Amino acid sequence: WVYELTPWGQDLEPVLMALGRWAVRSPTMPFTAPTSTAALIVAFRTMVAPELAREFGGTVELRLGEERFQGAVVDGRLELTRGAAQNSDAIVESDTETLKGVAFGGLPLGAAQEM
Repeated sequence: WVYELTPWGQDLEPVLMALGRWAVRSPTMPFTAPTSTAALIVAFRTMVAPELAREFGGTVELRLGEERFQGAVVDGRLELTRGAAQNSDAIVESDTETLKGVAFGGLPLGAAQEM
């Protein structure tokens, strides 16, 4: 089964993104708890700062196990959709936990490459 929001449900996206940014500042946030690939994708979309992303251009393909996502910054927003990217500028291949560690946990890229 695949769940997708209706346009009416998509209207909640700004509220959910704000709630996610609020929640991540919690002093009791369990950052070491396992994260699903879907949760990591939502976290990326939530945590990208539009004021910094506006200057970014290009596309990326994320390869997380068997799952593929294509990403691009459009109007300061990170858009990540399922599926392999065509002619991406970069490919990031990892497992979900390692990529989470690099992006949010302070794991140095060099250490992640050795894993």
